Amino acid sequence: MASLPYVTSPGNIVKALVGIKAAAVPDRVSQDFVKTILKIPGGSGDQMTSFLKKLGLTNPDGSPNEVYRKFRNPVSSGAAIATAIRAFGMSGLQISLSMSNVEHQFGFDLGHEKKAAVKNRKAAEYEQFEAALRAQAARMSEFYEVFYCLENSIRKLVADIMVEDSGADWWTGRRVDEDKIRKPAAARRKKEVDSGVTPRSERLIDYTTFGELSQLITDNWELFDPVFQSKTAVSNVSNQLNLLRGPIAHCNPTDELEQERLNLAVRTWFKIMS
Repeated sequence: MASLPYVTSPGNIVKALVGIKAAAVPDRVSQDFVKTILKIPGGSGDQMTSFLKKLGLTNPDGSPNEVYRKFRNPVSSGAAIATAIRAFGMSGLQISLSMSNVEHQFGFDLGHEKKAAVKNRKAAEYEQFEAALRAQAARMSEFYEVFYCLENSIRKLVADIMVEDSGADWWTGRRVDEDKIRKPAAARRKKEVDSGVTPRSERLIDYTTFGELSQLITDNWELFDPVFQSKTAVSNVSNQLNLLRGPIAHCNPTDELEQERLNLAVRTWFKIMS
């Protein structure tokens, strides 16, 4: 998986993209252009020059390319930046989250995602809520989406490796701790059934937490050693993700610092994968 250059402040990504849309097309996207026209000074400006080139907005010599010009065009802007972000897979989350934050906060359309009509939602039912609260909910939905994708991708990874090693009945075998993982997961499913709600899944692994998934990995490290660079790193990053997950799962807003921590934690998770 390709990786983007490290950026100290993800907010500068948005600042640069907004500036590119507003400024005339330069001969070169140089450090001088980034610092004086895009208004990103110092070391951050140096980082952003490399970032824009690696993102694919410029040619190797720094001259604006076709993607750069398409991004400036309101008609093709969304497709251009989406193509650039998708080229980096999950490492593009830092960009996508930052751009979405600005769009929701300031109503500025950067064009990185298609604005599709939300089906089956009766807008009138939500009009009694304050506009600021609805905007906050829309912004937080981006972070829920990140955790949904990440958590379920980890579950799939664990399940696939376990099935390959121990077969389809791996969950009931020796590789799953009875008291720390199997019983708590079974209790969560039983609670759903007893409450009369439709169970989310037939698989008990779908009832595991980040911490339990981390323990499944570290308890069976000989299976996951080829996948991850460090057993300690898996535990540390999982613990951080579990802490960051709490406010989002319980419908509490997060401040900008916590959002940046989430961006970094997600990128770190994929970085520690071999």
